[in-house]
Amino acid sequence: RVSEINAGMGIALFYRPIEAQARLGVSAETLNKWRREGFLRGHAVGRGYIYDQGQLDEAEMFLRRREIDRKNTTYEEMKSNE
Repeated sequence: RVSEINAGMGIALFYRPIEAQARLGVSAETLNKWRREGFLRGHAVGRGYIYDQGQLDEAEMFLRRREIDRKNTTYEEMKSNE
């Protein structure tokens, strides 16, 4: 379940790691690696992290573009080999 935190001017939506993993379709190891490498910025809470919705939206868009690029590259390779 998404956590809501009143951020003064509005409500910010945050995801626990397991929710972020499910949303992005990645493992806990990948999510932690991305956080350590700066691809995702986790917000420290106690001994863990939470991830804001905006960052997950951006990560989803990046992953979709990467998948589309891979498919287009494969299609172009297939055409050039004919």
